[in-house]
Amino acid sequence: MKTIPKARILGIILSLLLLCSCATKSSTRPPLPADASINKGAGRGDFLLVMLHLKDGKELLFAIDTGMPITTLDSSLESKLGKCIGTNQYDYVWYGKAENRVYTAPKLYLANTRLVTGKWVFTDDLSRKFITENSSGTDADRRVWGILGMDCLENYCIQLDFAAEKMRFLDPNHLKAESLGKAFPITLSDRRMRVGETLAGVKGNSWIDTGDPNDGALVPELFDHQLKNQKDQKGIVTREFKTPAGKAEIAARVPNGEFGGLIYTNLVLLKSPDENIVGLQFLARHLVTLNFPKRTMYLKQTNVGSLADGNKNKNSIP
Repeated sequence: MKTIPKARILGIILSLLLLCSCATKSSTRPPLPADASINKGAGRGDFLLVMLHLKDGKELLFAIDTGMPITTLDSSLESKLGKCIGTNQYDYVWYGKAENRVYTAPKLYLANTRLVTGKWVFTDDLSRKFITENSSGTDADRRVWGILGMDCLENYCIQLDFAAEKMRFLDPNHLKAESLGKAFPITLSDRRMRVGETLAGVKGNSWIDTGDPNDGALVPELFDHQLKNQKDQKGIVTREFKTPAGKAEIAARVPNGEFGGLIYTNLVLLKSPDENIVGLQFLARHLVTLNFPKRTMYLKQTNVGSLADGNKNKNSIP
């Protein structure tokens, strides 16, 4: 038997380790799903919705929600999820506190591609959280079966094209950034996405929430400042209302706004006690690219005004 020198053996081992390392990196990179159709009402007062499915292949309507840390399924799907492993107290912004049940995450697919998710999912009665009438007053029988949360979304670079009614999954390492509009650094903390701008046109910390069908919210100081600055302009409308949880809120429709140095008109803003929020209706004025792996949001302004102008929808503030 021919003896192989020790130095050569070490070289072979190192080569094999490098090959294994390369193979591991390639195999663990999540495959990109195909483009998905989104609902016409998204950003027009409705939620952002796409069709997904579990392993059985039955299509289920899901809301895409950057404000939800954990993917949540409707309670009626619990029979498909195996054994409940616990409960979790969760405080919804609009719907108050709820006790969600916790299950091992099932395989979740967009078309033929399995999505990367966290280890667990919540379950809840989603019928109380989604008003099923869309912007045209139809689809009254539509049912939302799940909320796709940040445990999934944070793994991808997602583009929201409201004009084309498409959600695209892009390669985060090979974007043509020059064609995507203005870049905003984002931070992820507790699976919440934040940016250093506000809808008051000043620097600040805002939560990017595609689960909020309105333009967004401002903390009391900025909200009051906006109304004071525009008090001499026509078009300001304020109203008080109660959330589904019974909490009193104030909303205002203001004629002018600013974000990241760009000017906008006809913003629907809520007075928030402790959080600036950028919602879906504002995002829909842009081609939006959320590059979570690279911690960057791109906004390419396509509309100064709201896509929801002239539409009536029960999900948004009138």
